[in-house]
Amino acid sequence: MLTIFSEQLEAAVGKVKIQKPVIDYLEFSPKDPDLDEDKYGHLLEIYDFNSSLKTDDLMKIFVPSV
Repeated sequence: MLTIFSEQLEAAVGKVKIQKPVIDYLEFSPKDPDLDEDKYGHLLEIYDFNSSLKTDDLMKIFVPSV
């Protein structure tokens, strides 16, 4: 199977060398996010709003009028 794949790959892009990975990517697990309230407390995530709304429409809701 690998031979067929490498032949097709070489036919498409030229000579290639296939190496086994050094890192086992199946063992990967992402770090827990750093959600420090002091650092990110000013951010607000909003979602599930109508796609017809524009940024200005949303800003009018959250920014007090002057």
